[in-house]
Amino acid sequence: EAKALLEELDLGFSMGDVSSIPESQLWPKAKRNPQLDVRRVFDNYQSATDKEEILLKIINQEVNSNRMRPFDPSNGPRDCVFTPMALIPKGVDENSTDPKKYRVVEDYKRSKINEGVHLNQTLLLPKLSDLRLLLSKVIHDDASDQSICFFVVDIESAYRQVGVKSEEQLRLNVRVGARCFRHLRLPFGHRASGYNFSRVAGAVHRIVLSLLPLVGLNCHGLLYVDDMLFVCRERSAVPSMCFVLLTWSLCGLFPSYRKLQLNTSAKFIGFNLESSGQNVSVTVPTSKIDNLISDISEILSKKSVSLDWLAKVGGKLIWAFQSYRYLKSHLSSLFGCKSMMERKKLKVIRTPHKLRRDLTSLRGHLNDIRRAGLVFNIAPICHNLSSPKNACIVSDASTKAIAGTLYFESKWSYWTLRINSLPLEVREKILKVPACPSANDICQLELLAVLISLALLAQRDKAPMIWVLCDNMGVVHILNKIYSGQDQLAWLLQRAVPFLLKFVPNLVPYYISSKQNFLADGLSRETLEDLPSDWMRCSPPLQWLCAEGASKQQRVALVHKSPTQEILAEFVASAHAVKTRQLYGTAAKFFSSFVAPEVPFPLRVPFVQAFIYAMTKTGLYKYNTILTYTK
Repeated sequence: EAKALLEELDLGFSMGDVSSIPESQLWPKAKRNPQLDVRRVFDNYQSATDKEEILLKIINQEVNSNRMRPFDPSNGPRDCVFTPMALIPKGVDENSTDPKKYRVVEDYKRSKINEGVHLNQTLLLPKLSDLRLLLSKVIHDDASDQSICFFVVDIESAYRQVGVKSEEQLRLNVRVGARCFRHLRLPFGHRASGYNFSRVAGAVHRIVLSLLPLVGLNCHGLLYVDDMLFVCRERSAVPSMCFVLLTWSLCGLFPSYRKLQLNTSAKFIGFNLESSGQNVSVTVPTSKIDNLISDISEILSKKSVSLDWLAKVGGKLIWAFQSYRYLKSHLSSLFGCKSMMERKKLKVIRTPHKLRRDLTSLRGHLNDIRRAGLVFNIAPICHNLSSPKNACIVSDASTKAIAGTLYFESKWSYWTLRINSLPLEVREKILKVPACPSANDICQLELLAVLISLALLAQRDKAPMIWVLCDNMGVVHILNKIYSGQDQLAWLLQRAVPFLLKFVPNLVPYYISSKQNFLADGLSRETLEDLPSDWMRCSPPLQWLCAEGASKQQRVALVHKSPTQEILAEFVASAHAVKTRQLYGTAAKFFSSFVAPEVPFPLRVPFVQAFIYAMTKTGLYKYNTILTYTK
């Protein structure tokens, strides 16, 4: 890694267009099928013409800094590509003449250059879980009475400090009036710029973190492209900050002293950090929640929704739900709709009923969080993780009954519930055959057992940490993500949101073997007779299952409608036939290729018969898959 970086720093970096980018041993592989870029192209190119003098001053500053150079296009290749630019004001004053108050944006999507860039690897950027781990490490490694301090460092003109190979520079051109300029350093907006700079910055950051303990400084940090957060105790804050600034400067990457922050509070990757005594809290800014509510309301106020708007709102929700993990179950319809639009190459569709229902429910939960003030205490980092108030939940399910045990405040309690004692509405929702549960329903029953135990715990004091032990790997996976695309499982998670919010973010699921889970297993099979006398039997709470959810939308009758893309999208949105979007995509492609090339609305019996016959003959699908799809 070091040898490859040294060579590229001397000769300039490849941009993945003319020459490929050397692979790193430290960064993860990129997805084989990268997500469709649905961002809008800029529509304010006129700003570069209207404020040409300001733009020219900014470009001349780059030329004087040896980051760009003027050139004559007549002496170059005929297929010289120029990337359009826009001039974006940094503040509210759009009439300012100060070049520092503007940001130049180059649209490499519009010039088609980004389309030709191929990245085999991707960046590994810090998330909320990494931030919490870092804070916990500082708190527990240095058990001092001094308060915790943060300092934030930003590299000035980060991309512009790293050079580009000479053969790559030929396609990095801009035009201001009649004058042409060429980039010599990494340009903003290019797909490879962030990756190339992060390789350099990551190497320097690793050097800094390796040297800090050698000079006797207990300080830890995270790097997000060109932004850094360092956490330490008050006594070592100033020496650590000076050492970090000196090391980066010696490596030729100079920090911005105007943006330097040293305080007991900070902002990093969108979250607010605040130190109070021995504890540190990580919170989502109130403005972020307000923006989310506003974006969701805008979707609900219109009859149709666009692909780029879904991608934008989906990205914001995924970021926010790092904290509010228990709301992720409402996102299945959003990403299902987005996936369908990308697959069918649709830009705008009528808002599906299921998406509208889930977004309405999400907006209600976010409003509740906003009013209750939960936004200000999302992720407390506790100094004492071995608190006696920590809870442990163990549960299991069989085709006869479900059961669970709960350890909280040094006391054991347990509950059992026969399947036929569940409300009929619940059995109809989660069981394939409500009157006769089978092994195919075990995953739903296991998840239900865990959620009932959590509902029981929610009636008591809040636990700092909740260990959930389960012998079903699928349920453990669902609890880790708090998400499932399967309708029955998503329904359970959505009903559990009101009390699951109390446990953010201290739920820790673990997988255990069936032998280790003998206690809950015996309770669920009704084979365990003797329990300790001090164990308290509890009545399982079921009110949350029967609570009134979002109103059910009626299915739209498609019999008398003409086959259009809108109707096809509506059919996809209302179909509960398949368990995964991948399976649906395969089946839909098969259907259109071998059965009905045109959109088959209304769907007739001969189509279904031909579909079943063709799928059975190929041997690609099991009978239950066909049955599920045709339902």
